Amino acid sequence: MGMSKARYFLTGLALCAGSAFGVTDTYTYTGAAETFVVPTGVTSVTIEAWGAQGGMSDPVTDNLGGYAKGDLSVSPGDVLNIYVGGQPSGEQGGFNGGGAGDSLGAGGGGASDVRTAGNTLSDRVIVAGGGGGGGEWNGQNVIGGVGGGLTGGDGSRLSFNPGGGGGTQTASANGTCRSLNNPIVAGGFGFGGTTAGVGCGCEGYGGGGGWYGGGGSGNCRGGGGGSSYIQGLANGSTTAGVRAGNGEIQITYTASASSPVIGLAKQAGAVSSVGSGVYQTDITLIVENLGDVALSNVQVADVLSTTFPAPATFTVSSGPIATGTLTTNAGFDGDGDTNLLMAGSSSLAIGAFAQVSFTVQFSPNGLSGPFSNQAEASAEGPSNTTNDTSDDGVDPDPNGNGNPDEAGENDPTPIVIPSPPDPDSDGDGVFDSVDEFPEDPVESVDSDGDGIGDNGDAGGSGVGIVLSGVDRTCAFNGPVTGSAVSTVGAPGVPFPTQLAFQIDGCGSPVQISAKFGNPLPAGSVAYKRSAAGVWTAIPGAVVSGDTITYSIEDGGPLDSDGIVNDSITDPVTAVVPFSTPIPALPVWAYMILAMSMLLLAFRFRRQRNVFR
Repeated sequence: MGMSKARYFLTGLALCAGSAFGVTDTYTYTGAAETFVVPTGVTSVTIEAWGAQGGMSDPVTDNLGGYAKGDLSVSPGDVLNIYVGGQPSGEQGGFNGGGAGDSLGAGGGGASDVRTAGNTLSDRVIVAGGGGGGGEWNGQNVIGGVGGGLTGGDGSRLSFNPGGGGGTQTASANGTCRSLNNPIVAGGFGFGGTTAGVGCGCEGYGGGGGWYGGGGSGNCRGGGGGSSYIQGLANGSTTAGVRAGNGEIQITYTASASSPVIGLAKQAGAVSSVGSGVYQTDITLIVENLGDVALSNVQVADVLSTTFPAPATFTVSSGPIATGTLTTNAGFDGDGDTNLLMAGSSSLAIGAFAQVSFTVQFSPNGLSGPFSNQAEASAEGPSNTTNDTSDDGVDPDPNGNGNPDEAGENDPTPIVIPSPPDPDSDGDGVFDSVDEFPEDPVESVDSDGDGIGDNGDAGGSGVGIVLSGVDRTCAFNGPVTGSAVSTVGAPGVPFPTQLAFQIDGCGSPVQISAKFGNPLPAGSVAYKRSAAGVWTAIPGAVVSGDTITYSIEDGGPLDSDGIVNDSITDPVTAVVPFSTPIPALPVWAYMILAMSMLLLAFRFRRQRNVFR
């Protein structure tokens, strides 16, 4: 069943700037739990609870529900869980703890209670007990015990045939079932005793719900009433036997009339294509006065140029239009003029809300989205101003506590392009068709066309760092720098340029292509030079043309900080060509060479002798 709540403003207090006024929220029986959310500025509430009257096999007035009252300290946004007891019809027990009767008897009435920090019986801080079941049997009055008081009333038939006992602050009570004081029909913590299915004989009557419920009773004797209870409330009091019919709970508090509160929600309709790479969506903004004073100079601003950043473009194709007491600004374009309403011309009465809507067309120009959109609302009260950032959806204050500016109530509104026209392989938000590095989430633009993305470009033509096989979260931390190489301690003649860079969130290992813009000398070997001047050969590096390709690992020997911290620092990448010495021959090769030379000399001498 739905919530049944009425709000009343207490009379006799002026509703004007700087004043305060009393509000009473009344909760009636629904058969389900209800909630009260503490409004902004409220730190104390007065709770009054009435338990339900017990059921009646014939009309009676002696099994009325109890009453409890107290002042509870609260904070804005606190949620109080409300349970209003029900008076049962027939043998069933009343909602919230009433025990069932049987054999044409009647059930016990349900307790009414308020719970904090949860919905269990142990979370109750105030309880008004329900009355026990009663009625008439064979011309004799079956008396149901009243709901407490700190103790519930006892049930009986006439005044001298005991039935179910009343609940107390520490226990339930037994009842009559073929014998007096029988625990088989006792109640318990939060519920009245039941006679259903027990077979006590004659008519059975249920105990009332309460902190501890009253005992049930068979043998045509009334059920006991449940006890009332107060814990942690100031100025607490209870009264037994005052409520006829269903229970009720009233929460009274003092609200300030001098605090204007404006709330804003924003919803984007489905995005559709209008051709030639242009998309369209309808934007609806709901602005609401959540405070207790009228609002003037209401304004809503929407900066669409931040929603659709370059290279995307946009235009407001229709609107804005507004409902209620808002007047739109025809010059709104989301860029040069971001105000949706005419200055000084819009207002909102207490509790009023209105809508502003417009249609925007946009061209992503390679951006895949989603595009994130938020608007800002502002207004003036009698003595101060109020502001709110829009929340995605149609409700500016989803939890209903009067404060629309809490966590979870200022979420951006996404504008999502359906079915992208081409994929985004690296997930960097740029379609492959316009991504100059479709497999590299770090890069998408190469402004100078040298094959190195802008993020990894060291400034010269073809000089910089290109990454491969990295996570989508990968990013350069600061610029890539190219600088002169120190020759101190070099194991050969270094190439004139060294590159330094830092990358974060790239996973491990990472494939690095260090490009130097000019061919590297033949025989070059890849080295890195630490800040301390130590030269270390890069294992597994491949030198080809103007590029050194190698792999680096977070926390590995090439990572300068040497720590696994999702950050890789490679301050120096240098190319050092070694001198190439003449190969030395082994001894046996020299012997063979010497013998060959001797044989050649001997043959040459013989040939000269022949020709003499």
